[in-house]
Amino acid sequence: MMRNYITLIISIFLIFLVFFELRTLQQPKTGPVGDGTISPLLYISIISSLLLGIIWFPLSIYRIYKGKKQADSNSKKKSD
Repeated sequence: MMRNYITLIISIFLIFLVFFELRTLQQPKTGPVGDGTISPLLYISIISSLLLGIIWFPLSIYRIYKGKKQADSNSKKKSD
């Protein structure tokens, strides 16, 4: 059950990390750092992290809901 909460936290962290990375990419940089171009591989990494976070988020919520529902049905069976 705790694994599902950890998955939820990781998915939220991945989504926020993507927005932070995009924000840092858009900020202007000075000196030799700001003169370069952005590699397409960086965008692949950002998109894959975003997709992973978006896929894990509803999956973890579903697993938490399913686990609570199963725990409730088990507690009803024990009380009978």
